[in-house]
Amino acid sequence: LSDFMEEVRTSEKAEGQDRIYTHGEKELQNREKVLVQGVPVQEKTYDEMQMIADYTGAADLLPALCD
Repeated sequence: LSDFMEEVRTSEKAEGQDRIYTHGEKELQNREKVLVQGVPVQEKTYDEMQMIADYTGAADLLPALCD
């Protein structure tokens, strides 16, 4: 299977592309990015999350909003 995957990855690329991704590679890269940088959340959504956390007594569990 790994020989086949290597053959796919080294195949001719589409114009303007520098690599071919196989199933799950982009998701794995995104997961690693999110674990390091966090999940982007709009300020309005965060404010609503803060209200719910305050109401339920879970405010100390909500991470601070970073810019």
